[in-house]
Amino acid sequence: MFDLAILCLVCVVPTIGFAFLIDRRRPSWSFAKTAFVAAIPLPLLVSLLLIYIIVDAARTPFEKCGVDACAMAIAFSAVGIIYCLAAYFVAAIIAAIVLRKRLG
Repeated sequence: MFDLAILCLVCVVPTIGFAFLIDRRRPSWSFAKTAFVAAIPLPLLVSLLLIYIIVDAARTPFEKCGVDACAMAIAFSAVGIIYCLAAYFVAAIIAAIVLRKRLG
């Protein structure tokens, strides 16, 4: 659970910065739209890296995997993608709250 908290913290701080940047560039957007768009970049980047690990582990021949190393990499990546999804929603909600309090 501690790793989810770190991932959320790493995603929340830049998301708030992205939200303020987007709000300056697109002032006509709603709080929710700005927050959800601002929360996309970091979880998406981490998820793409984890998907690469899944594909790489799935394509590795059985002889090179060792004792269940490929399955552990796939399991870790699947859990990481779920964490990224949770971090996305947490970051978007916190960014919406911060935008609403500061600008609304």
